[in-house]
Amino acid sequence: MNDVVNSPLENEIQALVDGRLDPARRVEVEAWLAAHPDEAARVRDMSAQRAAVEDAFSGLLDRPVPARLRSAVEGRVQTAPVMRGWPRWWRWLSSGRRAAGSQMKR
Repeated sequence: MNDVVNSPLENEIQALVDGRLDPARRVEVEAWLAAHPDEAARVRDMSAQRAAVEDAFSGLLDRPVPARLRSAVEGRVQTAPVMRGWPRWWRWLSSGRRAAGSQMKR
């Protein structure tokens, strides 16, 4: 029973692999993994995969955005109205929600 209570959730395993798990919970999860070698092997594989992805793409964010892409994005951001391209039903729904919200505030 205690094993089920202390077993980590998948999001906790992901946080452990990412180095973002709360330190107190990290100790508990690592103790649980020590008692569950199959899961520990899975976590090691996930950690190795994360490291490989980081190595493969580590310099990508340091490179400048090409000028042709930057100008394309800047042009769209400056000229695009907020509702442009939205389906008509979404605009209708959005305006209806605003009307309903104003009625609820009264």
